Amino acid sequence: MTPLFDPAAYFDRPNALSLSNATDALAAVAGFWLAAVAFLLAFTRQLVVHGDLEGSLAAAAPVVALLVAVVVLLLWAVDTAILFVMGRLVGGDGAFSATGVVAAWGFAPQILGVLAMLATTPFVDVEGTVPADDPAALADAISVEPPTVLALVAGLLPIATTVWAVYIWVHGLSRAHGLATGRAAIGAVAAAIVTMALWAAI
Repeated sequence: MTPLFDPAAYFDRPNALSLSNATDALAAVAGFWLAAVAFLLAFTRQLVVHGDLEGSLAAAAPVVALLVAVVVLLLWAVDTAILFVMGRLVGGDGAFSATGVVAAWGFAPQILGVLAMLATTPFVDVEGTVPADDPAALADAISVEPPTVLALVAGLLPIATTVWAVYIWVHGLSRAHGLATGRAAIGAVAAAIVTMALWAAI
């Protein structure tokens, strides 16, 4: 059982918000990490093919995986902190660890958003061959032109999965912080806005 389709019932279960028992929530974070690594490696492969970068993909894979892991853990920590603060601001009194479980589950629907971006990577094209020692020129030469339907799906799916994640946050925050659903919704939506604004600024 997961909170993807019935988060209220899921978070009502005993120990559902216990971080020590949240292997399924940790699996959601790990799944997001794997999807992000797959996307970046697929994109890198296109640069290898089009940008005279033979041999660089194998060398880049461990570094990409490590860097993405650090970013995902940082994102999880930031999401947790913002959700925790917002939960307190709207009158909640939950534990930080329980909020971390809620934040972790927000990654589950986001996996689909990353996979939507992954679906566009076969359409990456580079105009000509750019030397490996000129990454700026290579970046400028890249164009992504997937079919219209695929581009539409890839553009809308991340929005839909963000709404889905906030839906999970609402019910999780409600249970974790002892809040009415309306107050939890205010906190979850505010947390999502702050999080997106923060990452956009970065």
